Amino acid sequence: DGEEGRVKQTTAQRLYTYVQSDYKLKVENQRLFVYGDYEDDRFNGYDYRSSIAGGWSQLVWRNEISDFRFSVGPGYSLAKLESGEKAENIHGFIVRASAEYHYIWPTGAKLRQFVSTEAGEDNIKSRTETSLSANLFESLALKLSFIMQHNSNPTDSNTALNTETSVAVVYRFF
Repeated sequence: DGEEGRVKQTTAQRLYTYVQSDYKLKVENQRLFVYGDYEDDRFNGYDYRSSIAGGWSQLVWRNEISDFRFSVGPGYSLAKLESGEKAENIHGFIVRASAEYHYIWPTGAKLRQFVSTEAGEDNIKSRTETSLSANLFESLALKLSFIMQHNSNPTDSNTALNTETSVAVVYRFF
């Protein structure tokens, strides 16, 4: 069988998860937020990276076809740098800012634009996600996404900008 001479090589393996919770204040459209994330990427030079932040969030507008919100606040970042056999912990205070825009066409297609930045003493980590989803059936949709991640101070063997493109089928339960 022709498989014997082939070398199988992993070129990407990444786990990224985040959560944000907003607490509504008495003033309309203003909130306090708490945010946390965790990233484990085999090819970015870090064993893991994580951050937590809290601060002020505001829904600037919401109508039938669009909405826009942003948040900003201080936080703390922790990472474990893999450098050969020696691992080094990197940590420090950050300022996190994010903005999110949604638009819904009359056909039901949806656009989402999300941008976030975490600025620390040694690095500025930015992430942007643009996605477009269209309903195939009542609770089934097709989603196209383009994600860019940028680090102002990447590890030695890595590029400053990483991109990811995906196509997904989304099923909505509610």
